[in-house]
Amino acid sequence: MAGDVLITLRRYLGDRVPESPKGVEVDIRCPFHKDGLETTPSFRINQDTGLMFCHGCHKGWNVRSLLRQLGVGRETIELELAGLVLQEPAKRDEAPPPLYLPESVLAAFHTCPVSLIKDGFAKSTIEEFDVGWDRINKRVVFPIRDYLGNLVGLHGRTRSGKIRYVTYKDELEAVVGHKILTVKAHSHVWALERCYSAGFYGELPELIVVEGQKKAMWLYQMGWENTVALYGSYLTKEQHRLLSRLNIRRLVILTDDDKPGRNCRDALVDAFIGRTHLVIPKYPKGKAEPDELGARDLREMIEKTEGRLITW
Repeated sequence: MAGDVLITLRRYLGDRVPESPKGVEVDIRCPFHKDGLETTPSFRINQDTGLMFCHGCHKGWNVRSLLRQLGVGRETIELELAGLVLQEPAKRDEAPPPLYLPESVLAAFHTCPVSLIKDGFAKSTIEEFDVGWDRINKRVVFPIRDYLGNLVGLHGRTRSGKIRYVTYKDELEAVVGHKILTVKAHSHVWALERCYSAGFYGELPELIVVEGQKKAMWLYQMGWENTVALYGSYLTKEQHRLLSRLNIRRLVILTDDDKPGRNCRDALVDAFIGRTHLVIPKYPKGKAEPDELGARDLREMIEKTEGRLITW
């Protein structure tokens, strides 16, 4: 319902958010630059979609990411989001309708995965991405969100067994207590909701694409916040459609240095060549995946290719 987003934001941004605005899109003074005292409002809020973009910061948010940056606690955010019904923004082409799940299902998998801690992930990074642990099936659980940030499914990952990756259905039905539709993880781009509005309404200076959620989290922890992940080593039509909506100045393709990864890299090059500046970093000798590298080696590998398109 129009206005609900503003009512929610007014609780945290105060009277800078108007009570009776005219129109769907509302401009307010940005709370993050010039100490919130800019003369001309540059922070635009779409009441229907909940997407926001600041033309001064050149950054975008959805309701979840904004409240997080304002320091609101996770439980409070879940309560706030539970009362909102958000619409999809105008699209350049049609996409399948989303499947929404209550945020409360994440509580069933709230235990921190010890395996990720052992791999070098900070607990704060794990919590930032709402990653949990399925104690029954012994899987690390990653939320699947659409580009607006709505929870649409869960993806389970195990280190052993023939089936390493599972998109949850029965496990979720046991939690919510009723039948749910099957969600296709490959129809989404993991962590895209964190930078979608910035790329849709403005421009992303840089976007890094990797193959899996864990690798995207590693890049985020090392300092690259605008990192998204494909679900596997290939680019689907749905993922291509989502990424094509964004204005990206520099696309860094950081898929694995193996045959599937190189095939995925070539598909991304074919999809985006001529549309943006493409960068394909070359891995150091003996390394084939981004999460095998620390911050210093990653920065050297990514930035040494500045201004050049590297091809094989």
